[in-house]
Amino acid sequence: MAGYNPVNEPADPTGEVVGPFYRRSERAIRAVDSRHVLFLDGHRCSTDFPVIDEPFADAVYSAHDYALPGIARDGRYPGTTRGEFFDRGVVEQTFLRRTEFMRCTGTPSWIGEFGPVLHRGRVDRRVTRPDCAYLRRVAPVLAKKARLGADVWSGDDRGVRHVLGPLEELFDREFPTFDPYPWGRRPWVNTLVRNILFAEPQVDDFGRCFAETSVP
Repeated sequence: MAGYNPVNEPADPTGEVVGPFYRRSERAIRAVDSRHVLFLDGHRCSTDFPVIDEPFADAVYSAHDYALPGIARDGRYPGTTRGEFFDRGVVEQTFLRRTEFMRCTGTPSWIGEFGPVLHRGRVDRRVTRPDCAYLRRVAPVLAKKARLGADVWSGDDRGVRHVLGPLEELFDREFPTFDPYPWGRRPWVNTLVRNILFAEPQVDDFGRCFAETSVP
């Protein structure tokens, strides 16, 4: 074991909770273990570190660095995503901003999550051959996954807008003040419907793809 990560991607609207929580966590952990490293995620889903007033001893600060064009439904790279232009320079500046605390304090940094996202079920030929035996076996599940947009990260909701649209409108009408931090009401609905309601039944679908296989 390398160390402890007390909480993944904390997000608090006030920005006043994360730092004190880490101080309490440090005292509790160090009371029983003084040997292992603390891996501390930043505020706002591990992108913001000024909420930590000063560096901890024996701690590594873990930034998460996903470029917006790779996670937005309408992402374009290079190009404009959600009204903002992105190219290599912008992505680099975003990374430098997220790691400024570590560079200014001279403390260790760990990029705990990062990477491109392949939308609409595309397969990167540099990573996986599209005709490999595994992808042929799970092809029906991947097709359903793409159809339902069951992965907010790598799919889109075009095939289920007729379901999501009325539900989003219902939430807008019935819960106009519901604004879960940090991403808001509509992403919340998408996560619950696509990533959970549509995704969980596909676990059985995936398992059935391997029902007739055996391990040597």
